[in-house]
Amino acid sequence: MNPKTGQATGLFNQFISEVAQDLKPRGFSRKRNTFYKRAGQNWGLVNFQKSLSSRTDVITFTTNLAVASGTLLRFYSGRETDVAPSLERCHWRMRLGYLIDKRDVWWTVNSTTVVYDIRREICGYLVELGIPEIDKFIDDEALRDLWLAGRSAGLTNLERLKHLLVLIKSVGPAELFESTAAELEQITEGKLTSYTAKSHLDKLKVSQ
Repeated sequence: MNPKTGQATGLFNQFISEVAQDLKPRGFSRKRNTFYKRAGQNWGLVNFQKSLSSRTDVITFTTNLAVASGTLLRFYSGRETDVAPSLERCHWRMRLGYLIDKRDVWWTVNSTTVVYDIRREICGYLVELGIPEIDKFIDDEALRDLWLAGRSAGLTNLERLKHLLVLIKSVGPAELFESTAAELEQITEGKLTSYTAKSHLDKLKVSQ
């Protein structure tokens, strides 16, 4: 057996453990390959995602940034929860690479990787670019304003409008609700998603 087989897995795990040391002073706690930061009822996430092609001797991964709104989590689940959300349940998502070079960036760990070097590179980007971007959108008003501007990082336009309506209902301004609801109905008219839109609006009315 090649003694280097599986070494990348150990180095990647070492990388994650050492990143935890850099992110802990910045308010993040670790759960496997994801780091969570609580801000009021909202969450900020840094997630290290392995590619499906990764092997024990070569691991390729990217870095996800995300924010979850507690208001939206409660609305969709129908209950209060203090459990940190998964990346898939977050309401704003972005790859760190788009802040670095306007493209998705993947890093590789193999038997020759120097963990200190890759940790220094990625944590440098996180401190300089990634965490400030999370902090920018970690409150409901900031998410509302982003979606009002028509921007929807990590979301479809349908998801953007659905989430936006919930936040308008929660934090205002109330006068934008009807026009946003009309936009949702317009983009789904004659489509299968029209039922989803109607159900969403009905649920918002019940929650008044």
